[in-house]
Amino acid sequence: MTADRMDEALFLDCLQRADAFREAGKGDRSLWIGYRNGLRRRQFGEAFGTEGQHRLRLSIPGDHPDPSHRAYGIGYRAGFRGEDPAALMDCRAGSVIGEKV
Repeated sequence: MTADRMDEALFLDCLQRADAFREAGKGDRSLWIGYRNGLRRRQFGEAFGTEGQHRLRLSIPGDHPDPSHRAYGIGYRAGFRGEDPAALMDCRAGSVIGEKV
């Protein structure tokens, strides 16, 4: 499963803003780790993780009983879709627009 690569400048901007949001305490730490990993999978494809790891990360349910797992999955999917990290700023291991909880 692959997605189109992002423009390099947009990719780097998204990574930097995600780091800034994490450092500022905006959202769950696991959310930002998941976001960065999803974004890198989108950008680098199979060079970043195996297909099995990717499928596992995509399949973490929005209602997972562990809040950190739930946040990671939400972040991973958002990063893989190439979404603007600002859309995740209010996520506190809950849900974001378009995510099933």
